[in-house]
Amino acid sequence: MKNPFHRFRRAFFTGLVVVIPVGVTAWVLWFIVRTVDGWLGPWISRTPWLKDHIPPAGGTALGVVAVLVGISVVGTLANSIFGNAVLSAFDRLMARIPLLKGIYSATKELTTVLFAGHHHAFRKVVVFEYPRRRSWSLGFVTNEVVLESGAALYHVFLPTTPNPTSGYFLMIPAEDAIQLDISIEEGLKIVISGGAVVSEATREVIGEKIPIPSSGPASSGGV
Repeated sequence: MKNPFHRFRRAFFTGLVVVIPVGVTAWVLWFIVRTVDGWLGPWISRTPWLKDHIPPAGGTALGVVAVLVGISVVGTLANSIFGNAVLSAFDRLMARIPLLKGIYSATKELTTVLFAGHHHAFRKVVVFEYPRRRSWSLGFVTNEVVLESGAALYHVFLPTTPNPTSGYFLMIPAEDAIQLDISIEEGLKIVISGGAVVSEATREVIGEKIPIPSSGPASSGGV
């Protein structure tokens, strides 16, 4: 029977993996909303019609709407040729600042993977034996190439834990990879949490897909 303290510690750290990203995201969004609300509040109080028709709580709601619209406008501009050029110049500027470049680049890479839709470059989640036999790794197929021999070759991105923005590019035979019937988001969740956050459905899929050979006769002199 497992030690209750060990069970509590495991549950606690698993909870941290779930709570911290949600808490940080909520805090950042709330900070942005409160900042915009702080800018809009004095402006609303100085405008007679708005002051008479928008209650105090309405100012916060207006701040939320302004944040959503503002972020969408920034995204639209970023997708344009001019906006892309401005962002590229800003990226180069940030890359020259010793202290900020590490924070900026890491934050941008992570948000790009999780929010900007780049994970759609991942076609499916697979597991394969790496770096040795009977040691399984989880990766994401980015491309499939058919060779002249007719064999299929997977281009696989093998992310690192807990930072999925870095990793390895591997080319493996398709027949050596086992596809998991789970979403890309579920696969990223497993990688980021180091396997601590796995849904019951995913556990069943992994258990069904990965062949675990039955133990052979006990060898003498084993540890």
